[in-house]
Amino acid sequence: MIVDIFSEDPASNFSPCQKMVDTILSIHKTKGSCEQEDLLSHNFSQEEIDRYWKMANLFAYLDLQEDFNGKNFFRHKKHPR
Repeated sequence: MIVDIFSEDPASNFSPCQKMVDTILSIHKTKGSCEQEDLLSHNFSQEEIDRYWKMANLFAYLDLQEDFNGKNFFRHKKHPR
């Protein structure tokens, strides 16, 4: 499955996916995990979840993991450590 995450506006590329990553990280911090169903109560439609879940969940997973040097693979400005 190929997911088109690019919008027409270059300034908002990855925007829908990044919003989902931020939400997944927020839910994970409060609940300890995040399932697709959790996103429904955070104003994501089922269509958005179907479209972006795999990529957003991967980016969130990478953000939560640390490499051998103790640095994050994927660090987002909104979630510094």
